[in-house]
Amino acid sequence: MTITTLDEGLRSLIEPRSSPSADRLAILQEAKRRGIKTYAFLGPLLPYLSDTEVSLVPLLKAVQDVGADYFYIDRLNRRFGV
Repeated sequence: MTITTLDEGLRSLIEPRSSPSADRLAILQEAKRRGIKTYAFLGPLLPYLSDTEVSLVPLLKAVQDVGADYFYIDRLNRRFGV
């Protein structure tokens, strides 16, 4: 499950048609409850928007609280010309 941020205002700007982060966390929790191995893909982390301690600590805590087995963090991969 990909989760970019817990900030719903930011999420709606960068992922306007995506599910709310709370819904994604609930799915992870339910999958874990049913015995499915889970992981959270956190990213891409956006410089100065979602890569700060204020943003990351609650996100990591939320992933821990739902019991995800693994998590991966990815930074923003800017490509030439973008």
